Amino acid sequence: MKSNSVGKLIELLKQYPENMIIKNEQNEEFCHIVNVDGNEVILSTKKPIAVCNRTGSYVYPTNTPGYFGFCPELDEDLFTFETSPLS
Repeated sequence: MKSNSVGKLIELLKQYPENMIIKNEQNEEFCHIVNVDGNEVILSTKKPIAVCNRTGSYVYPTNTPGYFGFCPELDEDLFTFETSPLS
């Protein structure tokens, strides 16, 4: 089983109470979970801010100066004109 698979995550989490809060290393709670084409799961501490015009997938805030957001499906930062507002 891959170390970054859903099965492995379930296996690791079985030892904890079901009502425990899950956070990242910055104490941010996961607030958005999405299934990407049945192949991947994105657990995000940020809500999406737009939709990618090329893929139709979610765009999340980026830390890269000069860019509007980040598209995980493309694995690249985007400018505002490359996105559409969420409906």
